[in-house]
Amino acid sequence: MRGSLGIRLLALALLGWSGILLRQVAAGHVLGRNRPLTFAAAALLALALLSAVALWGRSSHAFSLYALWAIAAMATFVLLRLHLSGSAHLVRFMPTILTTGLVFAAGAVLLRRAS
Repeated sequence: MRGSLGIRLLALALLGWSGILLRQVAAGHVLGRNRPLTFAAAALLALALLSAVALWGRSSHAFSLYALWAIAAMATFVLLRLHLSGSAHLVRFMPTILTTGLVFAAGAVLLRRAS
């Protein structure tokens, strides 16, 4: 039962994280000006929904959907940070990107152990 609770919390967390990224895209007033970023945020939310449903139901393809969501989340996060900070160097964002990647990797380990 403990693994089930962790997986359900992971499903809710990825929905929340995707919603936060979409809100940041909307708050940055980039919806009309930057179509690739808007598309990436909308696709991330759709992947989050699919992944959350697969995780909640403990589907056999939940890990694949989670991995795809994690890759899309990292790409959207980098695109958003680069857009909001103008011509800033990617080196400034490396600690945040690495921390986020480690959190996603911990989620992947949780999924692998629970399955």
